[in-house]
Amino acid sequence: MNCHNKTFRELNTGLWLVVALVGTGCHKQAPCPSGTVIWDAHRQPPSQGHALWINPVLADDWNHPLHWEVVGDTMHWDVLTGQLQRPSGMPLDAWCAIVSPDPLTPSRIRTAVIPSCGTDTCHLDVECSMDIFLRLSRSLNGNRPTHYQLTSSPQRSETSTAFHAINEGHGTHRWQGHVNVESFPSRLRLIRQSHGLPPVVAAEHTLTFEESQQGNVVLHWHDGNRKNQ
Repeated sequence: MNCHNKTFRELNTGLWLVVALVGTGCHKQAPCPSGTVIWDAHRQPPSQGHALWINPVLADDWNHPLHWEVVGDTMHWDVLTGQLQRPSGMPLDAWCAIVSPDPLTPSRIRTAVIPSCGTDTCHLDVECSMDIFLRLSRSLNGNRPTHYQLTSSPQRSETSTAFHAINEGHGTHRWQGHVNVESFPSRLRLIRQSHGLPPVVAAEHTLTFEESQQGNVVLHWHDGNRKNQ
């Protein structure tokens, strides 16, 4: 299942990209486990954060803490194992809100809401700052790219924003923004879309957590738009 947590920010400076959003992922199992393991994207327990046992005041309203009814004490997971014990006597229909700062973007507070019963692991995504330079060669046979799509894998769920056209079929374009990653290493793929042609992977990069820790990730890609691509 997907936790109720999804954050994305984008600044466009010439190149429009359709970015796949990576939400927080959780795995359900039955019967009700005694606890949940909390993992960060680099496969280590989050070093900071806490858990609240809640019920939503309004149905399906998970994004606003002011709409939560707290039904249990604040708890912390084991920073060595990530294990979060479910309190005894907790109602089976209660939910658990995981709150933790992003290790790559400390100002970003991640909130994942999971069932208190039936979830054995929960993965928190991280936000990677990206600066992508894409050099486009002149299109051949009139097959000018209409847009590009940036995807990240592995991921448990994907959604895409609306498509945007590229005004120029050649030259260098720059895109600045953020990509949400829920598991490292993550394979970034730049997919070219053109009228009347199937999608083509124009460029790839394997993103590691160590690389992301150094700050803004800068990529220089070239799409030659060669014939038969």
